[in-house]
This record gives sequence, C-alpha cells and structure tokens, in this order.
Amino acid sequence: MSEPPQWFLDGINSVKDEIKSVKDELKEDISILSRDVNDLTISTNTGFRMIQYKLALLDNVTRRNNGYTVAPVPFINLENTQGELPPIETVQDIDDLSKEDCQKYLDGYNTPYRPNERMLLKVKLRDAVGLISSSDLRYTFSNFREEL
Repeated sequence: MSEPPQWFLDGINSVKDEIKSVKDELKEDISILSRDVNDLTISTNTGFRMIQYKLALLDNVTRRNNGYTVAPVPFINLENTQGELPPIETVQDIDDLSKEDCQKYLDGYNTPYRPNERMLLKVKLRDAVGLISSSDLRYTFSNFREEL
C-alpha cells in the first residue's frame, strides 16, 4: 500500500492541531466555569446565612420584648461552628462566657472587634444575638473571669 500524499498528511495534522487547541480552550473554559460556580455557591450560601441570621435576630428581639429567652442565632461565617460553645439565652449567659468563647461567637457573626477590647466584646455579642430589650440594655457586664 502506498503512503498518502504529503498535502493530505499536512491537512490531517492541521486538523489534529486545531482539535487539540479547541480541547485545551474547552478545558480552560470549564475550569473557569467551575470556579465561577463555586464562587456563586459560596456567595449564595453566605446570602442565605445572612437572611437566616437577620430573621433569627428579628425573632429574638420580638421574643425578648415579650419576656422570653432568645433562640440560637446561626453563624454567618460558614467556617465557624457553634457546636462546642455554651448556648446563649440571656445576657447572664454572655456574662458567663470566657473571652475566648465571646470572641468565637463574634467571629461567627462576623462582628469586628479589636484584640485588646474587653467589656465591649460582651456588649457587641449581646447586640449580635438580639438581646436588646430594655432590661438587657440596662444589664452591667462584669470582667471576664480570667481577668479577675
């Protein structure tokens, strides 16, 4: 059997090169699309978490104004979990927290604070979970136990 003519081989090789180029472009496009979908998923989850947070906060404000304890408020920050933290139902629960636990809560709610803050940490956490009835606002927080 005879070899195909060179012009034919050149044409086939050219088609192969174009197919390889298209495959490489598709791989890159799929990679970019995958990153975009992941970013959108994270953004959507964060948005839903923010809605859950706002609804829980509003519910807690209503609960406190009617004399009830607050319900757990889900963290906004998806990287943090509430599993090991003591539950918060009253301002006294916040007052009993260690500084470390208070900061973990604030990190979960994406509430900024300065590392050297003390008493203000408890106030920020009180507001972050919706403990804002008049009696909650009048409550005077004590120092963290490890500071005594």
